[in-house]
Amino acid sequence: MLRPIRNAIKSALYPLYEWRIVKDLDFSKTPRHVGVILDGNRRFAKENPSPIDPKGHRRGASKIVEFLGWCDEAQVEVVTLWLLSTENFKRTPEELDGLLKIIGDTVDELCATGKWSIKAVGALDLLPPWLSEKLASLPPVINGGVEGNVAIGYGGRREIVDAVKGYMQDKSSHGATLEAATNDLSADDVVRETGWVFNNETGDELTHQAFVETGDKEVQRYIRLLQLESFPFETATVLEIGSGIGRMTSSLTNRSKKVIAADVDSAFLERCRQTVARFGRIDRLNTLHVVNGKTLALGDDSVDMAFSYITLQHCQPQDALNLVREAIRVTRKGGLVVLNFRTWVRSDVALVPLGITVRRLWKVPVLGKRLARWRWSTRLGWQANRLKPDTVLANVETDLSDIKIFHSIKRDLSVANLRKSAVVTVPTNRINPSHWWLVAQVS
Repeated sequence: MLRPIRNAIKSALYPLYEWRIVKDLDFSKTPRHVGVILDGNRRFAKENPSPIDPKGHRRGASKIVEFLGWCDEAQVEVVTLWLLSTENFKRTPEELDGLLKIIGDTVDELCATGKWSIKAVGALDLLPPWLSEKLASLPPVINGGVEGNVAIGYGGRREIVDAVKGYMQDKSSHGATLEAATNDLSADDVVRETGWVFNNETGDELTHQAFVETGDKEVQRYIRLLQLESFPFETATVLEIGSGIGRMTSSLTNRSKKVIAADVDSAFLERCRQTVARFGRIDRLNTLHVVNGKTLALGDDSVDMAFSYITLQHCQPQDALNLVREAIRVTRKGGLVVLNFRTWVRSDVALVPLGITVRRLWKVPVLGKRLARWRWSTRLGWQANRLKPDTVLANVETDLSDIKIFHSIKRDLSVANLRKSAVVTVPTNRINPSHWWLVAQVS
């Protein structure tokens, strides 16, 4: 009898309490991003017993809409809701199933408001199909309020496991035995081999959003510079060779019908999915693990464009050439290959020997561990090749037509005419002097 009266009094006084709290807040100091870890409330559940909600999870979830409304009022830009970590998958099937249903209902409720852009973050592949499909196809909200990230299947342990798997697969592809790869493995090897230093240390002032924005600007710039304005991205499937953690991938998913993000590092691909879920269109993304670093597990004529930027230069020369042939193979007749390469410049007289030296020093037990923590070391050591247009085109020119080589106006990049139809060179002042682009149609 007393409980309903008590609840009625609370409901009547709550607006007054809220008003007192709000009037004392300083909205000039509102954080841009708020994260909340949601959990059950055993004390509440004990005081308010319910056979359908024994631990209070459903009641807690019911407050999420109200919470996002508060964030909207406070002009918070991004809210991340940490709903289900990978550790929670150890719960009993009955309990886990109940939590997944609550998450599904909560996402439906959030999307039904039409106020906020809701995106899924985490390893969706761990979820049952009905939920992973729901999260992968969340409707976009244009000019909405708070940007809500629903984090499901997240966890540091999984990222570490993925990194180690990537390391072992890379060693195996280069002929190392399981025993040898295991004996050589250290924490610094994981960092070095999977590229965490290179791709995740983006500077003290550069946020994840700003990092992705640089990719979007570059996509726009290269579409213009490489004369790709007429390409029908909106109906095309684009293969990105070397997606990394999704710096440019998000922009490509926003433009294209479908994007296949390919990378040698499975941990990168997981981060890429998280990035696209936040900044792009996760429903348009597929990922492809390039296990051996030189072949693509795709059928012939699978894509409309094969795109790669600042990736092939990090491969061993023969692996890079193999990936060029693979890019042509998987691109349909009439489709485009748009591939970026590094070529020789004067500074390479010093940089190439230094890069070789750094890669050797990485293997020195004490010094290698220290070098692995420094970004300049990874940048220098990963410069694995310098390829001229003639070298790249030597074995594939007959498979291409309308071949264009885009290069910096600051240097002369001569190209041998390997057939009667000349290769067109296009100098521009917006390309790095050490880089060049191959843009060609698959014939």
